[in-house]
Amino acid sequence: MEIFIPKCKSKIGKIVEIYTKVINYNSSKAFLHFMPNDVIGYCVFTKIHRAKKYYIVHNDHTFWLGKNCSDIFIEFRNIGIYLSIYYRNIKIENIVKIPYYPINDNNKFRGFPIIKNENTIIGLTAAQLYKYLEDPKLRYFDAISLLLERNKNFIFYLVGWGNKDEEKVIRKYINNSKVKSRFIFLGRRNDFNEVIKNIDILFESYPLRGGLTLLYAIANKKAVVGIGNENTMSGVTEDFLSINGYKQPRNIEEFIKEAELLINNEKYRIENVNILGNNKYNKEDFDKALNKLLSSKPLDMEYFERKYNLNMNKILKEYLVLKDYEVTLYLNKYKLLYKNYYSIFKIFFTIKYYGINSFLVDIIRIIKRYI
Repeated sequence: MEIFIPKCKSKIGKIVEIYTKVINYNSSKAFLHFMPNDVIGYCVFTKIHRAKKYYIVHNDHTFWLGKNCSDIFIEFRNIGIYLSIYYRNIKIENIVKIPYYPINDNNKFRGFPIIKNENTIIGLTAAQLYKYLEDPKLRYFDAISLLLERNKNFIFYLVGWGNKDEEKVIRKYINNSKVKSRFIFLGRRNDFNEVIKNIDILFESYPLRGGLTLLYAIANKKAVVGIGNENTMSGVTEDFLSINGYKQPRNIEEFIKEAELLINNEKYRIENVNILGNNKYNKEDFDKALNKLLSSKPLDMEYFERKYNLNMNKILKEYLVLKDYEVTLYLNKYKLLYKNYYSIFKIFFTIKYYGINSFLVDIIRIIKRYI
């Protein structure tokens, strides 16, 4: 294996260096793994036609360059397939779905603040903090606090990362909680796989759910509970995993009931593990799908699942709505503009680039929020 890093500083120079290297290597296949805005990679492989090109879509919900630089697009979930077909105008015969799986980082376990005994049940949630702050009332944490009050053998850890303001909100909530001795914020952990190995139940983030944290729990045979919504970008666990025989809670009340069952019933936790574990997000299925992709001539498209929810257009519109935390971001940006003596010029270019209507809508939203 050879790792090649271009030496030229200019973008054009890098494009020429990489193009020359790839052409001279004369490979029959190429896997493209770019950042969404990678102009260099896009330009290089748009001009290469000798190799069969496979674009790994790892950022499916954002705009990315690459449609014209690849032959096959590897998606990992249904929303990416939908966006590629209807918004990127990629033909369905050029799309395959290969679910990914979590990688063990092999970092040594750093332990937990509270020593576990034989009766202790450990719950944990993990995500970027903005996913919880999407609900400014933090009703999810209220539900967790209620579970802690009812179940004295239950300990709850929050692994999360964000900016100082986000951490301040989380810490303030926990410090004001009646159960703060068993509701503990751990911050970021680089021993995450080992952390998951040492818990009993993973609590998915809310209102915004993720995907990778869920897969870490499933890979380590841990029970999972969360709150799903078919009409949001986060969706529901059973759709994400493409499994039958399971329905994720759809509201706080259902969530509390499900979580309490998992806390108090070991058999119920094992059933949860067995149902959620029956999916294709694992190394064995990944390797099988990848071999199928590379060896099929022509490509066996029937093997690769390519379905999506018919509500996804509605989901996309919901996803594009400006959220509260984004309003705060805009507000902070405008504050900086007005404090700086270049502000008039910056505001002019902001309006010129984004449009006066967009600028005014943002201002109105900010005013409404703080009146």
